Amino acid sequence: MPRLALASGNLHKLEELRRALPGFEIELLGRDDPPPEDGATYEDNARIKARWGRTHALDDTWTVGEDSGIESVALGGAPGVRTARWAAGDPVGRMLEALTGEDEPESGEPPDPHAPPSGSRRRASPKPSSACLEAQ
Repeated sequence: MPRLALASGNLHKLEELRRALPGFEIELLGRDDPPPEDGATYEDNARIKARWGRTHALDDTWTVGEDSGIESVALGGAPGVRTARWAAGDPVGRMLEALTGEDEPESGEPPDPHAPPSGSRRRASPKPSSACLEAQ
């Protein structure tokens, strides 16, 4: 069975990857010395993690990196690729703080995250992950 190492500390990403690739033996390669996520795009950060993982994984193991973030319409697309640094360990609290004073949906119902922006409806939605695979 092919082996894959996910260069991340995120257990939920590991579970998602295992469901998506049932033919692989997949392990988490989280360490105390992760690389800086200073890329300009999600793909850049995923590639940084994959290359970092390549230096720490077993020789017979493929490595994969991932990145994701939150892009808020009310914040002009921020925090985007810088979500992890911007959130400083408290993404929900930081987002609520940043959205304080922004317009609420007109009804008491939460906005549909798939609906296009309209009028005063403001929302934040997760940005799909980018993943990069590094060869053995």
